Parts: sequence; structure tokens; C-alpha cells
Amino acid sequence: MQAAGTTPEGGGLAARLHRLLVVQQSVPSVGLLVARHVEAAVPRAAAASLTLVRGRRAATVAATGLLAHELDEAQYTEGTGPCLDTARSGQPHLMTDARTDDRWPAHTAEACRRGTLSCLSVPVPPQHGIRAAVNLYAEPAGAFGPADAEHVAGELAGVAVALANVLDHEDLVAAATGVRQAAESRALIEQAKGLLMHEHGWDADEAFAELLKRSNDTNVRVRDLAAAMVASAGRDG
Repeated sequence: MQAAGTTPEGGGLAARLHRLLVVQQSVPSVGLLVARHVEAAVPRAAAASLTLVRGRRAATVAATGLLAHELDEAQYTEGTGPCLDTARSGQPHLMTDARTDDRWPAHTAEACRRGTLSCLSVPVPPQHGIRAAVNLYAEPAGAFGPADAEHVAGELAGVAVALANVLDHEDLVAAATGVRQAAESRALIEQAKGLLMHEHGWDADEAFAELLKRSNDTNVRVRDLAAAMVASAGRDG
């Protein structure tokens, strides 16, 4: 018999998230773990996804099937739907029959067209600045109910901190990469300025002004111009 809070894959979701090494994960990999776990925890679900809202932009970071991904994306295009409303409000949204639900006309029309009449969106606990929702889809009407919403909500403890940790790590990596690239760009530009100063007897300001002029004339970034000049000087030398 399957214990509460576990899936056939083994272990409760919170425990599995706790065991993850942040440096080895990405937002999509954590999202897929969450989506698969919740889909397995609600047997009537045909597909599951995870919506993440950052600023004004919403995206499906993981989905267990193309159906869930496409139904999510249709909501982002329209700017409304259960997954968006759930992620933004922090409140669950249950659609028991797309044929009679009038809250999201565009979404229900698309859901009916695809033969997916039931949808349940449950918020990830709004902690650490995370705004996200887990979305479940099923073909028959009445596939989900309030008890499913409560069950899924109970499964999502620890998801916000896992996502926040991975996002923080990705931001740090991006920042470090940006700093490194900026340092490399400065070094290339300084070398190119040195080449111009040596060739024309200019000072540093005059050399940089020439780089800017060439950049504007050729529609090429100063960094790329500098890299080409340094590479050419290396070949000629």
C-alpha cells in the first residue's frame, strides 16, 4: 500500500527535494520532479505542469506531457486562466467541466477542443518570493475535487525553498559569468586601445574614440571589434 505523501518512485516530495544538490539542478529539473510526483499522487490526472511567474512573465518550467504544456501556453497568450490566476493569487482554482465553466472563456474553449474537461491548479506555498502553481489536467469532467486540491497542497511543502535555492544559484552563476565576461571585454578593449595608441601615437581617449567611431560605422560592438583587432595583431605578430 502506498504511504501518504509518497509516489511509486519512492520517498515523499519534501524529502526528495531536500536530498537534491542545488549545484546539480536547474529550475526545469526541479519542476519536472514536482510535476511527476504530483501527477502520480493524483491517479486521475492525465498530465501535470509547473507554472512559474517572475515579474510579469509566466512560463511553464516543466510538464509531464505536451498537452499540459500547450494548455498552459494558451493561457499565457490570453493572459488569463486557472494556472495564471493560481500562481498570481496564491489560491487554488478548480475547473470541473470546461463545457459549463464561464470564468476563462478562451481557456475553456481550447480545453474543450482538446477534450480536456477538468483542470486543477494548486499554488506552491508563496514563500521566498516564489509565485508558482502546479497544474493538473484530465479528460473527463469531474475528475478532480476539493479533496484533490487539499491533497496536492499537502504535497507541495518544501517546493518554494527548493525553487528559490535553484533560482538563487542560477542568478549567482549568471552574475559571475557576467563579471567574467565584462572583465574579458575590458581586457580586449584595453589591448585594442594599446594597438591604436602604438600605431598612431594617440592617447587612451583618442584611441577609444576611434573604436567607438569604427563601431558606429560598421554596426559592430566595440568588444567584437577589439577582439578582431587583437586576433589580427596576434596573427601578424
